[in-house]
Amino acid sequence: MKHQIGQAFVESSTIAQQFSGKVGRAIKRGKQGAYRLKLADWQEIEPWIDRAAKKLALASTDSIRAVLERNPHTIRLLTAAEDDASIGFFAYLPLNERGAMAIVSGELNGGDPDPTMIATADEQPEAIYLWLVYTPDSLGRAIAAIAKCIDDLVPYGCPIFSRAVNGRSERLQKSIGFLPAQQIYPFAPEWLLVSLPQKELPATDGKRQRPLIEVRCARTLDDMMQVFAVRSSTYLSEQLCLYNEEFDGNDFCATHLLGLVDGDAAGCARIRYFGDLEPDDNAIRWGINPMIAIRPEGYWQRK
Repeated sequence: MKHQIGQAFVESSTIAQQFSGKVGRAIKRGKQGAYRLKLADWQEIEPWIDRAAKKLALASTDSIRAVLERNPHTIRLLTAAEDDASIGFFAYLPLNERGAMAIVSGELNGGDPDPTMIATADEQPEAIYLWLVYTPDSLGRAIAAIAKCIDDLVPYGCPIFSRAVNGRSERLQKSIGFLPAQQIYPFAPEWLLVSLPQKELPATDGKRQRPLIEVRCARTLDDMMQVFAVRSSTYLSEQLCLYNEEFDGNDFCATHLLGLVDGDAAGCARIRYFGDLEPDDNAIRWGINPMIAIRPEGYWQRK
């Protein structure tokens, strides 16, 4: 579903909802349709790459071209709609499943990304890494166009990863909804930031919308209350387990995952870590305690 940049886009954009209100206000303040991202060939892109390389540490030309060969949509020029003049560029890595796993484990090398981790132009990305936004005059000019580009790529939303190049960039990104990736992915590198889909998707054309599924670590008292509520409704109510069997005293020495459907608690899992080493083990052994609870399907059919 295509949207015009401006008020209509703000109201219906999944990406605009994914970030804080600052993004929506920035889009509203911008001139409607004043800037756009367009596909370009290497001859058009290369001068901007050279210009950015004088101020920033970029991937090598060979690495950039290898990414473009895998997916020619990954670098787009930001142009003014009135005269088509270029004012910067936007580079991103649409990651496939392997790439998404690599970025949260710290194995993705942004300076020399493995092209096989990049989704091709006809594949749906599992995650997006904002490789570089280079707009020397004003980042604000690019926000609406970038949001629309990502919204077209992943209309149902996906994890969006980024890296701040300096303290100012980090403060800006956190103010619009990015957070340290380690809060969600324990093995992510310290510099990695992420924004996850948070809001319910708008209905389109009266069709039944796809539910928004989110899984996060339980980090607050409210999260833990939701975990306990799901487990109580699943084990105590449905399976008639005893309280002492279900709540065995190990909940506060474990990691809890909370699953939500359209923002409502729907399932949970408890992960316990074991520090004993077996003779043939090369690393600390860990395991998932077989305590996974999912609310009954009929509950969702009533919604």
